[in-house]
Amino acid sequence: STEDGLDLLMQVNYFGPFLLTHLLIDLLKKSAPSRIVFTSSAAAFFGDFDSNDPFSTTSNSYRNSKLATIMASDIFAKKLKCARVTSNSLHPGAVLTKIVNNVGKTVLMMLQICIVFFGKSVWEGAQTTTHLAVSEELDDVTGEHFWDCRRFLKPRRAYDGKLCQKIWELSENYVKLLPHEKI
Repeated sequence: STEDGLDLLMQVNYFGPFLLTHLLIDLLKKSAPSRIVFTSSAAAFFGDFDSNDPFSTTSNSYRNSKLATIMASDIFAKKLKCARVTSNSLHPGAVLTKIVNNVGKTVLMMLQICIVFFGKSVWEGAQTTTHLAVSEELDDVTGEHFWDCRRFLKPRRAYDGKLCQKIWELSENYVKLLPHEKI
């Protein structure tokens, strides 16, 4: 865990982008129309928060961080729509990056083989992110999830409005947003 007691994966994958986005809200509004693009993962489909302590350190931390990212993206989309700021999330695909370096050698070798045959290059993996950031056809699209430059369904739990709101409010508290930083 981090020095402030948060799960490291949650801090890097979710709380960091959540806080940074909040701190950039005024600039995003002044620059409107503007876009927020959150990188998630297909692992979000396997996320499952503990209802009593959703951000506890578990073996689900990676999956939950990616699910929380989609949930937050949706709430940003709702809260910022009138300000002409869009927010969307994406799964970049299976891309061979150093993210898998911490798994065992056998698992790493299997992942590398799978990605070589079924995955994407880093350039290919960046295409959906780039598409969401600059495509004119997405000027007014907000609150969506994308995979391979196309709209894609979200994990079932991301449609649970009460859970999304709970995660949002807990996140505001965890990152210690000041009242004027909340949207």
